[in-house]
Amino acid sequence: MKILSVDDKDAISPISVICWSINIFSKWVEVSQDDLLKASCYLNESSTVILPVKKNIVHPSILGSDQTLGIRMPQYPFPIDLCRELNLPITTTSVNETASDPLNDPALIIDKFGSKIDLIIDAGILPKSRGSKIYKLENSKFIKIRS
Repeated sequence: MKILSVDDKDAISPISVICWSINIFSKWVEVSQDDLLKASCYLNESSTVILPVKKNIVHPSILGSDQTLGIRMPQYPFPIDLCRELNLPITTTSVNETASDPLNDPALIIDKFGSKIDLIIDAGILPKSRGSKIYKLENSKFIKIRS
C-alpha cells in the first residue's frame, strides 16, 4: 500500500483516517458511551485516537492488528469538507520518515515523496507541527502513544 511507503508504518499499527464529525465517527467505533465522550474530547483537540472499529468501515489493510483505526479531525477545513462531501473517511499521514519532523511545504513533500504520492492539494506552506498527539484506547483508558 502506497501510504505505508510514505509513513513507515508497521503492520501492527493502524493507518489514520480523517473524520468529519463526532456523530459520524461514533457510528464507526465499538466503544462504550463513556469512552466515546472521552475520545470526542481528544478529537476536538486535533489529536488522533486509536479505537476498535466495526467491520466494513474501512478496508482491512489499514486496520491495526487488533481491529483498530486511527481517527483524526484536523483543524483545517478543506480535508473535513472533502470527507463530508465524499461521505468517506480518507487516509492521512504526517508525511515524515520515522524520527523526522513532518514536512509542511508542498514543494519539499514533492521533492521527498513525489513518486510515492498520488495527489497533493497545495494549501501553501502550513505552520510547523510535530504531528498530532496520538492516544490509544486500552481497557477503557487512553494511553498516550505520541506527544
